[in-house]
Amino acid sequence: MARAPNLRSGPARRTSDIARRCGRPALSFERRPAPPRARSPPPAPPRSILRRTRAVRGRSGAAASGRNLEAPDGRKSAGTKWKPERERYHDDCQSKPARFPDDLVTRGAARCNDVPGHVTLITWFRQRGRSIKRRKRSRSSLKSSREKKKMSLALDLRLKRANKVYHEGEVLAGVVVITSKEAVQHQGISLTMEGLVNLQLSSKSVGVFEAFYNSVKPIQLISSNIEVAKPGKVPGGKTEIPFEFPLQAKGNKMLYETYHGVFVNIQYTLRCDMRRPLLAKDLSKTCEFMLHCQPQKSKVQPTPVDFTITPETLQNVKERSSLPKFLIRGHLDATNCVITQPLTGELVVESSEVPIKSIELQLVRVETCGCAEGYARDATEIQNIQIAEGDVCHGLPIPIYMVFPRLFTCPTLETTNFKVEFEVNVVIVLHDDHLITENFPLKLCRV
Repeated sequence: MARAPNLRSGPARRTSDIARRCGRPALSFERRPAPPRARSPPPAPPRSILRRTRAVRGRSGAAASGRNLEAPDGRKSAGTKWKPERERYHDDCQSKPARFPDDLVTRGAARCNDVPGHVTLITWFRQRGRSIKRRKRSRSSLKSSREKKKMSLALDLRLKRANKVYHEGEVLAGVVVITSKEAVQHQGISLTMEGLVNLQLSSKSVGVFEAFYNSVKPIQLISSNIEVAKPGKVPGGKTEIPFEFPLQAKGNKMLYETYHGVFVNIQYTLRCDMRRPLLAKDLSKTCEFMLHCQPQKSKVQPTPVDFTITPETLQNVKERSSLPKFLIRGHLDATNCVITQPLTGELVVESSEVPIKSIELQLVRVETCGCAEGYARDATEIQNIQIAEGDVCHGLPIPIYMVFPRLFTCPTLETTNFKVEFEVNVVIVLHDDHLITENFPLKLCRV
């Protein structure tokens, strides 16, 4: 008859004996059924709520006699029986509704009205989250409704000419476009056309011409105001109101060409204002148009300029003996330039002891502002074009080609209060950081 193997013989028995002596459970190789999975009990409240004293449990005579008792944390209550935190919190819940999260979080997740504290806290957080989401939805819907109301009414200005370029004596024509989903009440729609010259001094001239800052004001070249619609209602949909403005200067003044500079700014604007009732916001739309001066009837005679750059022709040199030897020749096709045509020429490097690093063409504006005290003359760069890079081949013609940028250039202008001039610099940079500059004044005109 076969005997079943003894699972507790040999090394297993010795292991169980050692474990029994050490007070630890012995290893067992027997298969036992797993205990039934019990339902997890609710989490216990914090220790501060479960604290009890002998006075409350009735184990001390001092509690029955009503003497002053000392709480576990060292607090004393005079003339009253001390109660643990759990019972005091239960009494508070009976007298007043619990506030979350302060009363519940600070005192612990106590059981209030036979409901576990952690369940109440979770419910409160869910309700709080729902209320926050509702508030966010209401705010977003209110904001979107305001934006829709704002977008439902639009004001725009459209000129008949797409390039927005006009001349003195012409008529500025266009339409005011009002787009709305429903009828809109207004207190009147007006159009204002202005042409201003704004002058400004550079920071280095602040102390020199202090009176100029107080006396300078924008020079008004043209100003006109018309009412395109009287107070009333604009029907829903798209409404177009045509308008026309004659471009005539005020008095003996003349209209200068549009120019955006640093210290001199000549600008022409058209503004439409729509006044609305008291609680509604007024609408405004501004549009800039460009004015070109009347072209000259006579043709401009080109005046070519030849130049030669050597160490002997340079000015403002401190140590002429330290300069390297070089010879650069070239020519400009014209210094009396038509503003709509490019500046052209040619440059040739005949010889140079030091390798050339770069050759650049720099366009400069020279703006002069002033009054009776004096004038401030400032030169600023408009654009810089590199026409050669590195040590170019000697004797090779390098073309010069520059287009005058729109808005930042205008025909050469000279008045009693300001002056706008232009120059071009041929800049040659050597590898030893020597900078050679040749300056040529330009006179721009429109034909």
